[in-house]
Amino acid sequence: MNILVWSFDTPLTFLLTSYLATHKCLITVVTDYGHVDELPDQNWTFMLLVNPTYDQLSAITDQLERLGCLPIYLFTNRLEPRLCELSNEVGINGVFEEPLMKLFGTMVNDQPKVREPTAERSEGNESPICLGEFKVDLPRRVLYKHHERVELTKRETEVLSYMLCNPNRVIDREELLMALWDNLGADSNVYITIRNLRKKLEDDINDPKIIITNRGGGYSLRR
Repeated sequence: MNILVWSFDTPLTFLLTSYLATHKCLITVVTDYGHVDELPDQNWTFMLLVNPTYDQLSAITDQLERLGCLPIYLFTNRLEPRLCELSNEVGINGVFEEPLMKLFGTMVNDQPKVREPTAERSEGNESPICLGEFKVDLPRRVLYKHHERVELTKRETEVLSYMLCNPNRVIDREELLMALWDNLGADSNVYITIRNLRKKLEDDINDPKIIITNRGGGYSLRR
């Protein structure tokens, strides 16, 4: 099964994609239509919209129509009547406000075929995530190294979640600004957050092994 995930909520997207990975799904996460438009045709099984607001859904109705007959599901943690009405108007196949297991049990079991993934599968969403010698608990915003508990800020958690959704892919600062700061603020916001994460993750922040700075700009998370 090949699933395209359009994320409007990075921490929730990570939880959902982690669960999907345990069901042998190939997952691609995007954060705006420009990313969707640049992707080659990969015979998607369906698209999942993760937690858009009414205004965000209104802003992308034209783009959704251009996706043709691709089935589209919407997951929300704040079900509103007008969101449901708009979803029906634009032809979304289903709107869910359900626990994770029930939601994806419904969608995965409805699909007749499962395609083997090429990527390494993630840990289940109920367990801490292993990242090198660390264990990361995103819902609680903490990580553990050598049994020591280290607190993460909300922004650090969001950046780490986004990078975990896109392991080993170069993510430039502009993409992080767009996804997590709504394109408001300066590159220095990203730089400072990455630097603070490295202080907590790396043994030597001058020789990082987990969050790598790539030539030409951007960062990648080494799993």
